[in-house]
Amino acid sequence: MMITVKKGLLFSILLFGNLIPSLLHAEEFNVAVATNFRETLQQLVRTFEKSTGHQAIITADATGKLYAQIKSVAMFDILLAADVQTPKTIEAEELGVANTRFTYAIGNLVLWSSQKGLIDSKGGILRNGKFAHLAMPDPKIGPYGVAAQEVMEKLGVWQKLQPKLWFRDNMTETHKVIVSGEAELGFMALSMLKPQQKSAGSLWMVPKDLYTPIEQQAILLNYGQENKAALAFLEYLKGPEARTVIESYGYSVP
Repeated sequence: MMITVKKGLLFSILLFGNLIPSLLHAEEFNVAVATNFRETLQQLVRTFEKSTGHQAIITADATGKLYAQIKSVAMFDILLAADVQTPKTIEAEELGVANTRFTYAIGNLVLWSSQKGLIDSKGGILRNGKFAHLAMPDPKIGPYGVAAQEVMEKLGVWQKLQPKLWFRDNMTETHKVIVSGEAELGFMALSMLKPQQKSAGSLWMVPKDLYTPIEQQAILLNYGQENKAALAFLEYLKGPEARTVIESYGYSVP
């Protein structure tokens, strides 16, 4: 006796059958990420979750603050830092798994204003100082702040601009005060700017010879060494699909 199965029903059965293995093996993993990379990570995670069934829980903050949380036994599986030194320190202090560090992105620093025409193509406004407030990430907390300080020191304006500098806790806060107009301009990661913000405002792409390369490294933390989803995501992050997404958000890749 022949059994007839309608095409739609057959497709549903096959699709469900293909999903079962990934659903059965799906796990959650916790990612601590520097705020400048949060939006990029969200895009990467969407693709990763669709193809694997694994689910990511994302915590974003300044790299220095994430390190403090990891030291206090926060249950993160992966750290995506905005620098190299923090993952190195974590590895040296045996808070992370040895030999799992790698550079996943290289940040690009910009001086940006939401006001069109305020910033010229050479960043000359830093020398003339014709502004009230310049926002930037705090150099004590994150590498983009360190890079911004290096730029101003090389241009010989660091000391002169001290009264006008607004240090923010992370990149999100820096971006917020510039968008609102509380600070006329500021240093930030290129990745934080949407296309319409670039065209509506004004920016200076800071030459890379003015600051130390902002290598952003990942490391597998001790809590995640048995988490298959965390291990799989780190491998995905090294692959061509992830690298294409990372570049599309304004980063360079190693």
